[in-house]
Amino acid sequence: MSFATIDGKLVNEGWSAGPVADPTALGVSVWPTSPGAYQCKYYPGQTSYLTVDGVPVRLRTISEPGKHVQSLCARNFHGLAVSINLDGNVPGTSDRPLPDAATVGGVLTVFRHLQLFGPTVADWPAQQP
Repeated sequence: MSFATIDGKLVNEGWSAGPVADPTALGVSVWPTSPGAYQCKYYPGQTSYLTVDGVPVRLRTISEPGKHVQSLCARNFHGLAVSINLDGNVPGTSDRPLPDAATVGGVLTVFRHLQLFGPTVADWPAQQP
């Protein structure tokens, strides 16, 4: 986890999760957007452009022997920069998939399950759902 201060409040801006074989297989980072601060890179042959909730995002998929990775990048998702990375194979193996990796879906599934409250702490709900 990583933390930052937003509007004088300490908030978590990054999370990692995964099975014992790779506890950091999933990485999620969310922070307030600032002009020019974060650029989503384009990789020819790996990057797709999508629209999620009316906002453009970049989806990068690498599927080759020994490397199965997805990443999603949104520079400005309703005032937030969002980066999600999902590594689908066990580190140090040639091509063994992570246990239950298929049940996670992909980065779009993870993104759709996030509840992002926006960059203004005063607008956040007093009780989390």
